[in-house]
Amino acid sequence: MSVAVAPSSAAPGEVVVISGNVPVSGAGSCPAGDPVQLTSTSALFPPDGFGPEAPRGAAGDFEVRYSLPSSTPLGDYQIGLRCGGGNVGVSASLHVAQATTTTAATSTTAAPTTTAGATTTAGSVTTTSSATTTAPSAPASSTGSGGNDLWWVVLLVVAVVAIAVAAWLLWRSRRRAARP
Repeated sequence: MSVAVAPSSAAPGEVVVISGNVPVSGAGSCPAGDPVQLTSTSALFPPDGFGPEAPRGAAGDFEVRYSLPSSTPLGDYQIGLRCGGGNVGVSASLHVAQATTTTAATSTTAAPTTTAGATTTAGSVTTTSSATTTAPSAPASSTGSGGNDLWWVVLLVVAVVAIAVAAWLLWRSRRRAARP
């Protein structure tokens, strides 16, 4: 008898594959026609802690693709099995953590070349940079800014430019007023 979860760590909303074997004969077996019932807490398998049933092959093998509910709290979970009306007695661990995000930025600029006094554009140069951030495993704060940080930066830049333009206009108007 066995059960495994791949990957062993996933974020709410992601898909995991739960697979294993419950023999169809011998010690610890379950009748060939009985499916395997996945079990855990109601947070992982709402509403009652019983997950999907999985049919077993001729040797007792099974595999289930399961999408973690987006409401699953972060933490560690044990996934067990039932077959033939009773617990099988094996379990696998699943760690539910926040998603890892990856962002990529691409920019294209023209590369000028000079030949005997003439300037021409010779193709383009593409630069790609990427940054990977891993969010902590703690629950997200309901007051966190998330993706709103960019808007604060843009607002700050606009404010600084507006103040600079206003100062320049004030300086210019005073300079004109001071002329005879």
